[in-house]
Amino acid sequence: MGKRVQLNVTVVALTGLIASGISVPSSAMESQDKAAEVASTTQSVLEQTEHSAPIQQLVETDNGAIAADGNFSVSGGDIDVSLGEGEVLSLGLPSEVEKELEYSPRGTMIASGDRGLNVEIQKIENGSARILSIAEAHFSESDTHDYEYPLTLPAGAWAEMNPDGSVAILRGSDEAPFSVEESQEILEEKLPPLDTGEDYVEIDQGLGEADSNVLPTEKLDPVDPIMSESLIGIIAPAWSVDATGTALPTELKIEGNTLIQSVDTRNAVFPVVSDPLPLVGIALVGLARILAPFAVRAFAAVAIRRGAAYTIRGGYASFSAFKGAYGTRKGYQWHHIVEQSTIRSRGWDSRAIHHPNNLVQIPTEVHQKCVNSWMGKKGVTIAGVTAARGKTIRQTIQSRSFSSQHGFGVDLLRYCGVKI
Repeated sequence: MGKRVQLNVTVVALTGLIASGISVPSSAMESQDKAAEVASTTQSVLEQTEHSAPIQQLVETDNGAIAADGNFSVSGGDIDVSLGEGEVLSLGLPSEVEKELEYSPRGTMIASGDRGLNVEIQKIENGSARILSIAEAHFSESDTHDYEYPLTLPAGAWAEMNPDGSVAILRGSDEAPFSVEESQEILEEKLPPLDTGEDYVEIDQGLGEADSNVLPTEKLDPVDPIMSESLIGIIAPAWSVDATGTALPTELKIEGNTLIQSVDTRNAVFPVVSDPLPLVGIALVGLARILAPFAVRAFAAVAIRRGAAYTIRGGYASFSAFKGAYGTRKGYQWHHIVEQSTIRSRGWDSRAIHHPNNLVQIPTEVHQKCVNSWMGKKGVTIAGVTAARGKTIRQTIQSRSFSSQHGFGVDLLRYCGVKI
C-alpha cells in the first residue's frame, strides 16, 4: 500500500472538490472585477481541454456560499465537503490567497491574492465541487509549483496515497466499504463476455502442515484473522494544464495535515490551471463509477506488494494448512494471485503459492464472476495482457516469471473493483 498518514481531525460539513490558480489582477481593480477576470481566465483555459465541465451556480450566503444540494459549503477560506452519513472533510485554501472570497458572475467563489496565485471554487454538474488554482510564473522562482491545502479529516480517519496518484480516505474497520450487491453495477461493467471461456474453480493442491519457517510476525489469530480499513472517500489523481491547454506533470502528496499538489511548470505558458480534486464520498452512490478500483475491499494476512518475488520462506505446504492458520470470512474466498495451477504446470514449490504475500480474501461473487472468469477467456485483452491465439489468459501468462504473474494478478484484482 502507499504512504499512510494519520491526520488530526475536526468535524465541519461538506462534499466534493478541485483547486486552481489564476493571474493576479491589478491592485486598482475592484474585487468584483477581480472575481470576474479570474473566472473568465479559468473558463478560457479549460475550454481547450477535456477538463471543461458544465457548472451550477453556488448559492451565496452571508459569509460564503453553499451548493444548492448542500453537499459542500465555503466559508472563511475553508471548503467543507460531505462524505455522507454525517462525515465531513474540510480543505483550507493556500496561504497565498485571501480568505475573504468574492462571488463571481459565473456563480463560483474566487479567492485572489497578490503573490501570483488565485483560486476558483466551482460546483460541477455531477454533484461534486472542484477547487481550481490559477498560477502566474512569479508565484515561484522554482520550476516546481507547490500548492498547499490544509486538510482536516473526520475523527479516526487517515489519508493514504494510492499507486495511481489518488488519495484514499480510510477508517479502520473489519467490513468492506461496499457489499457485492451495492457495487453490482460496477462489477457488471467489468465482467467478461458470456459466450467464451471456461469455468474454473480453484482446488486445494498439496498436503501437509504449515511450514516451520513461518515467521511469527506473519501469523494472525485464526478467530479474528484479518483487520482492514473502510474507504470513506477518495481524492482523484490531480491534473494541471497551461494556458494553451497542454497537460503538465503533476502529483499529489501528503505531508502531515497538508495536501500538496506539485506541478512541473517547465516550458509552461502561464497562467497554469491545476486541480487537486475532486473528492468523492463513498456514500454518494451516484458517483460510484469514479470509485470503481476501490469498490470492494480485499483482506490479506500481510501487506500485498505488486510483483512480489518468488519465496518459500513463510509459505505453507498446502492451501488447507494456510486457511487453517488464517481463517475465512463469511461470503469471501481466498484467491491465489499467482494461481495454484502453476504448482503443476511450472513445478513451483507449493509454499511459494500458498504464501501470505500471494493470497487475498475477496467476495465470492467477485472471485468467480470476474477474476476467475477473465482468467479463463480466450481472444480477449485484460489488464494489459492479450490472450495468445487459441489460449486463455491463464495459459498465456503461465510462461511468465512469478513476479510478472503476481503483478498481472494484482492488476486484474484492481480491474475487478478490488482495493488492494
